[in-house]
Amino acid sequence: MDEVTTVPSDDVPATQHIVQRKLGRCLLRLQQYERQLKAIVAHCELTGPADQLSSIRDQKVESAKKKTMGTLMGMLTESFLTPPLPNEEESQTEADVGDQIWLRHRYQLEMTAEDYEAMKADLKELVDLRNNLVHQFIKRFDLWSESGCQVADGFLEESYE
Repeated sequence: MDEVTTVPSDDVPATQHIVQRKLGRCLLRLQQYERQLKAIVAHCELTGPADQLSSIRDQKVESAKKKTMGTLMGMLTESFLTPPLPNEEESQTEADVGDQIWLRHRYQLEMTAEDYEAMKADLKELVDLRNNLVHQFIKRFDLWSESGCQVADGFLEESYE
């Protein structure tokens, strides 16, 4: 659909309020997904000296707070979601830690290669939807006309599902 260039007037269609409510509902759901992503990414792995784990965790939480949804999805598919792993022992990547107690905690969701690729595609679709709702919505729909609001309403219903 081409960019809408209608100049707003004081005459607002009644359906615009419905569109505003539904857009808000979609954005709230996306924020819920984003909060869950941040929690998973921040907590799926914790590695370091035992006496520093609390501050390392706090740093990971703070770092996740600053990430975009797209970045979080990339981090999720690179660390938490995994295709089947070979049955090899994980190599020790940490340098000699001497007398320190070093801990590593990690959890992940392993799935078939097909399910992994399908999940990555679904997550990309979710990020694209988020970007369309946040950045392109008012360019895409004429919210100052009844017909534009009806088309936007249909799009938002689909998006919410």
